[in-house]
Amino acid sequence: MYWLRVIAVLLVAALLQTTIVPALAVRGTRPDLLLLVAACLAVREHPQRGWRWRAFWIGWAAGLVADIYSAGAQIPFGVTALVFGLLGMAVSKLGEELFVGSCIAQVLIMAPICIAGHCALAAAHVAFGGRLFSGALGQAFWTGMYSGLMAPLVFAAMRPLQRYLGVRPQRRFGHA
Repeated sequence: MYWLRVIAVLLVAALLQTTIVPALAVRGTRPDLLLLVAACLAVREHPQRGWRWRAFWIGWAAGLVADIYSAGAQIPFGVTALVFGLLGMAVSKLGEELFVGSCIAQVLIMAPICIAGHCALAAAHVAFGGRLFSGALGQAFWTGMYSGLMAPLVFAAMRPLQRYLGVRPQRRFGHA
């Protein structure tokens, strides 16, 4: 039942990504709502056996939804799912080390994560699509930065859904 709820939330995020987020574009750059929702879910995972793999699968599912919604893109199907899955694991590990309760911490954690993920996707676009590396890298940087700046809003919007998804409101990091 948990995974059906996660997929439903990711599908709603994908719908918002394709309908409302384009209105938030600044010079053609839009935040990546699916990556932010997956990161929020990965950080809030229960610290139990195998929770990093659950964070990977959440990111992978978000990337798979992104791949489905961007069918016909220049990169092979599944690349976004792999990148988002690895980012889900990274976010869960960083969330373990750093407390993400403050807006500043969320931006400082999510901006580099989003930039790294979009730079990896830009490298795939260059390798498979023949785009110029400088243009793809610049777009990836600004998309990642914009996504990182939107992280506090997405984390705040996801807070009411935590009970629906069955995740704890906060994990206590660094406590025995």
